[in-house]
Amino acid sequence: EALEPLLGDGRIVAMHDLNNVARAFSVSIGKIDENDYIVSFTDISATMTEKMDLSNKVTHDKLTGALNREFFENNLRDIVNNLESSHSLGLAILDIDFFKKVNDDYGHLAGDVVLKELTKLVTLSIRKKDFFIRWGGEEFILLIESESILSLKRALEHVRQRIERNFFSEVGTITCSFGATLHIVGEDMDATLQRADKALYIAKENGRNQVQIEQ
Repeated sequence: EALEPLLGDGRIVAMHDLNNVARAFSVSIGKIDENDYIVSFTDISATMTEKMDLSNKVTHDKLTGALNREFFENNLRDIVNNLESSHSLGLAILDIDFFKKVNDDYGHLAGDVVLKELTKLVTLSIRKKDFFIRWGGEEFILLIESESILSLKRALEHVRQRIERNFFSEVGTITCSFGATLHIVGEDMDATLQRADKALYIAKENGRNQVQIEQ
């Protein structure tokens, strides 16, 4: 009775096999008479795995595993709409300080390792409802649900300090500069990005390894 009104993906369920491995099944329902049904389960685990792998490739950066621009563009509206009513979307551009020197001194393969390790570190330093996106090269974007400018700065300072204190396997220590702002309801996201970029410029001009916020 619960499944009968559902269509498509609504009729996909998960069950654990004898080895406690979750498998996906598509449920088909046929009504025989008023009180009797035939319910059949088709194992679609392989298909679902392929679908998830493809989705992951489309929305994640190949090198680092961070989310990518396509994810940002396709999901931004939903992210904004799903914010708690009293919260705003904080947007920060994160740039690795002197990353060209990393590549020049240690090589591009070492630079790639830094990008991967940074992605892992930042992902562990933010909440599950926040988003870490590779924007291009050594630039990343953080989308953080925030109550205020103060809470946004506090969250970014936490990330900045985690990076500053971390030992990266190929190069030792690195630092990052952050430019951030709060998205204004109804504002074009390009305007939000421009404010964050302006704040990042100020952070770099003021000596790097800091958080600057443009209101």
